[in-house]
Amino acid sequence: MNKSTENLLTFAKILVDSGGVNTCGITADIYHVELEKLARANKRGGESVHQAYARLGRETETGALLLKGALWGPKPRQAPQDLPLPKPNPTTEAGRELQELAEFMAKEKNISVERASGRILADPSRKDLLQRLMREEREATREVRDQRWSLPA
Repeated sequence: MNKSTENLLTFAKILVDSGGVNTCGITADIYHVELEKLARANKRGGESVHQAYARLGRETETGALLLKGALWGPKPRQAPQDLPLPKPNPTTEAGRELQELAEFMAKEKNISVERASGRILADPSRKDLLQRLMREEREATREVRDQRWSLPA
């Protein structure tokens, strides 16, 4: 057994001894991967990896600890870049108009809404829309700023 597996077993023992309270920061998928490696290495003739996984989890102390870690450990967190971006919700009239035009262009030209918005704003014939958008955003920013409480000096 290699050093990383021994360390992982130590963490699994801590997890089991604490009744499932994770104090080590090891997520369930790490225990699962280690038990799967163990199952591949100890697979019997005619036995699938899944069957070996279940057998080791039942019959060996190492497998039982890793299985408990896989079941009790916290689920891994999703990476921020994998999370869906919130859909923009324009608050100004010009923003809503730009959003509608961009969605229409995106569908028509099979491009993203963001790219379509950029093309619309870069188009010289849409200069008035860009100016309205900037003016309305400045007004909205000013309204928010005016609603803030002033700090005592």
